[in-house]
Amino acid sequence: LKVLSHDKEARKAVDMCDVISLLVNHFPYTDASATKSVMRSILSLHQPEPDSDGEEDDTDETIIFPSFDSDVSFPLNCNTHADRGVLQAIAYAGATAGDPDMVLMAWDLADQAGYSPSAEMYESIVTAFASSHKQDHNAFAALCEMEEAEIP
Repeated sequence: LKVLSHDKEARKAVDMCDVISLLVNHFPYTDASATKSVMRSILSLHQPEPDSDGEEDDTDETIIFPSFDSDVSFPLNCNTHADRGVLQAIAYAGATAGDPDMVLMAWDLADQAGYSPSAEMYESIVTAFASSHKQDHNAFAALCEMEEAEIP
């Protein structure tokens, strides 16, 4: 996946359904290293490609699969993003393991998919920060943000 996420030609051949399935099949997400590796790959596959001059496009538009041709279509039962339940399960596993990076990556994937953070995701990030060494200030910041957010 790491090679695919950086190789323009290989990216065109990526079936995101398979990559998302790979993430889903890591349940119960106890192997944090493997789960984070798949999430890193998904995040990089969703990143815009650099322009020909090596600079990334600075537009504010959400660009999904910019390397794919416009005629690429996905099967109707295929999701190009992990669903909210999977991301909440990953966030919970990261919180249980005391791994804020894993929770933050799940948060990034949720943001990328257009999901607003759920109460469970806020709870997971607070737990992960609170159980990590010298991360109390981040836990309190997440609590403050949770109070201000409109949680569905």
